[in-house]
Amino acid sequence: MKISKIKEVAKVKLTGNYIKCASSSLLYFIMITLLTFFQTKVAVIENSVVSAIVQALFLILNWVLSYGIVANVLDLVDIKTNAITDFINSTLKNFIRYLELGLRALVRILIPLLIFLFAAFYWCATMIAKINKVDFLCFNQHLVPLATTALILSLILLIYFILKYALIAYIYHYNREMDLKEILDNSKNLMKKNMGHFILLLLSFLHWFLIGALILLILNIFIEGRFLTPFIVLFYSILRPYIIVSKSEFYKELADVKEEPVKKKSKKSKENKEDDKKSEDDK
Repeated sequence: MKISKIKEVAKVKLTGNYIKCASSSLLYFIMITLLTFFQTKVAVIENSVVSAIVQALFLILNWVLSYGIVANVLDLVDIKTNAITDFINSTLKNFIRYLELGLRALVRILIPLLIFLFAAFYWCATMIAKINKVDFLCFNQHLVPLATTALILSLILLIYFILKYALIAYIYHYNREMDLKEILDNSKNLMKKNMGHFILLLLSFLHWFLIGALILLILNIFIEGRFLTPFIVLFYSILRPYIIVSKSEFYKELADVKEEPVKKKSKKSKENKEDDKKSEDDK
């Protein structure tokens, strides 16, 4: 499996559709930015119950919207839609089912997630003990190296489990009728021996993020940091379709998904119609 080949196919598919895909991605990020702004405003509410409910709703909406933009970009590339706002329809149509898929995936990574959260809490507590040069309960200031090692190992474990289910959005998109448990198992099986290739695929986009960071550093000289958000949104909106289609091609190669180009399909349909007309004339 060559990463360069996967990305080359993605570039070809995006040719002629990139502006639409980037526009859809931009609308998606504008919506996420507005939701984040609303979330920060609600977070200052003294009522912790209301704040927790809003935070949970934001996470849920963000999760389902993340599938909506994947579906919209792939449909634009496959010429199944021309609407750049179709990610809203995809989100609404698949809200309940994709949310359930996310909850099932969360259950599967719950143990490593709890281990990581505990390790993070223990590391923070030992760091506080070291800064204040005091020991309290089981948080010894001399255990910072051990706590740091535990934090790193638990993070690696969590990333490993998350990567197992990194393809669920793409499997779900191309197999809507598939059982949710089967989707999760399918992703797990496909990633079992290909996790390294997937990481390499993600790292192949690293230089674009470094270029973006460099541009932001230059802009920061002339513009205040708080006004850089539109540039960040614009940059990632342009890059996101390339990443989505590349991940899609990665999944297709693993699953050996055979697809027929849209143009060929249209040509065949025309040929069939002409054959039908000829047979009618002969009759």
